[in-house]
Amino acid sequence: MNVKITKIRPLLILLVLVAYAWRVQGLSNQSLWRDEVDAIYFALRNLRDTLGMFVRGADNGVLYFLALRPWFFLVGASEFALRYPSVLAGTVSVPLLWQVARHLFLVRSAESSLRTSEFVPFLAATFFVLNPYQLWYGQEGKMYAVITCLTLLATWFWLQGIAGGGWRSWCAYLVTVSIAMYTHLLMVLLIPVHLLWFFLAWPQSRRYWLGYGLALAGLTLPYLPMLWWQWGMLITTQRKTGFSFTPLPEMLRLLLFSHSRGFWPSESLLPLTPLLFLGLAGIVLGMITLEDVLEEIVGDIQDEHDVRQAKVVRRKKPPKK
Repeated sequence: MNVKITKIRPLLILLVLVAYAWRVQGLSNQSLWRDEVDAIYFALRNLRDTLGMFVRGADNGVLYFLALRPWFFLVGASEFALRYPSVLAGTVSVPLLWQVARHLFLVRSAESSLRTSEFVPFLAATFFVLNPYQLWYGQEGKMYAVITCLTLLATWFWLQGIAGGGWRSWCAYLVTVSIAMYTHLLMVLLIPVHLLWFFLAWPQSRRYWLGYGLALAGLTLPYLPMLWWQWGMLITTQRKTGFSFTPLPEMLRLLLFSHSRGFWPSESLLPLTPLLFLGLAGIVLGMITLEDVLEEIVGDIQDEHDVRQAKVVRRKKPPKK
């Protein structure tokens, strides 16, 4: 066993316990707010009505409400009972983030072999525990802490599939993304994100294109019920969701500012230049690291650059004596 992993695991266990304690304390101090009341209502109403959310337009979180149903029958529908699954999901996300980060952050040792950097994954897990958004949603009776956990789990299975292949990883990825999609509608965005990531890792990722392709093909089946009502909303001229239309550029601008500078209004992107630079640098370094990970696991993979180098080497004549 790696000595550094042995040293870091007690600290990781301590971090997980801190995350759990911080989220569970004061869990029922505040009364339920509207969305939490809706969650209890959707979970405990007539089962047929809740199942109809699978095909009813713009109804979100059907699997979350169905999962709450037996839980409420077992422990009751109190504030603590409603919010406790979010506590568990937020706590489990800490070691999941650590595992995902261990796959992404590798350092090259003096012997030119790759080894896992334990500091960066632990730092990422620490930031997650202290993140105000994650703490808030980890104490809320909604599905947001759950989908964070499912996103990390799906990404971990995806990395396992890309690194070593195997039908178990891709089947687990298919099941996890399918569950995430019906826990929150926007989890369908996991598909294009991982697809883009797959092409960024090309040509190293091409060895496992078949398994990933079959997983993507399988994901079309759970998406079909959504397509039924989404197409109707797309072609209609009437407002059906109850929300005013917000253009995509405005959505991106609001998300960019609210997750960087907070909710203070600003019309200039100049103060965010350092963050944008760090984001682009992270993408480039991530591509390089993923290439190193794949070559370390499956051996040297020849791409077009390697072929050109090989031709140059073959054309060189041995020096004359």
